[in-house]
Amino acid sequence: MNVIPRYRRRAEAARYIRETWGLPCSSSWLAKLAVVGGGPIFRKAGRFPIYTDADLDQTVRKLQDLSIKWRKERAGRNFSRFRPIGRLMRPEGLRNARIRADEPHCLKPGRRRSSPRRRGC
Repeated sequence: MNVIPRYRRRAEAARYIRETWGLPCSSSWLAKLAVVGGGPIFRKAGRFPIYTDADLDQTVRKLQDLSIKWRKERAGRNFSRFRPIGRLMRPEGLRNARIRADEPHCLKPGRRRSSPRRRGC
């Protein structure tokens, strides 16, 4: 016997993810993922995108796996190439680089500041 899956529209699908998985989700985020990719598989009923519960669950599991993988990679990063200089951290390659205190770091050489009082970027 074939089971007919339950189809949900975007707002309903976002509510399902929020209530079932406890993740922040909105219909506009699902719309963005439909355009850029990486979201749940959807079908079209006329002009309306519809999602099944199984596709939503699969996408949430995939996103959780990516999140765990990203955290593990980030925890294992090696920051030994940075050495402390006073209160600053500067890469080893920039050891001899000179930064003038009276010039903001984003000011390109030969470019004038728009206002003499403005210090920020």
